Amino acid sequence: MFRIFREFLKMKNAALLFLTLVLFACNPLENKLEGGWVVDQAYYHDKPVLWDLYSNGFDLKPDNTCHLPIVNWDDRNTVKQTGIWTAFEEKGKIYLRIKTENRIFNREFEVTNLRKVHDTVSFGYLMKITIQADSLKMDCTKALYE
Repeated sequence: MFRIFREFLKMKNAALLFLTLVLFACNPLENKLEGGWVVDQAYYHDKPVLWDLYSNGFDLKPDNTCHLPIVNWDDRNTVKQTGIWTAFEEKGKIYLRIKTENRIFNREFEVTNLRKVHDTVSFGYLMKITIQADSLKMDCTKALYE
């Protein structure tokens, strides 16, 4: 009898662990936002800055780390090129929060225009997004491989 009870507890613990992982590991917003994004247009304090960036892309990784564009060549391969990101929804709006030592990207962005569009060149699909904070606005694109 004790053995059956012990097996029941093991199964119960395994089920609770699985349920916890499913509930907390799968953020649908983060699933939509993760990946490599190309910055199509960027404005910092209403001035175009796309050509001031040493790369025109950023990568939001599944482990919530990110690689960011830099504006100073000396910042390459430093903590200013990396950060931690999260996505959340509040009052019907979607937000992207990036925490980094990179002064341009260390902020909370409102996500707008998140949409899937047909790519006429590759006959596939692209995901389009606009992220905007107090002083930074970027229109971005990523390829979808379906």
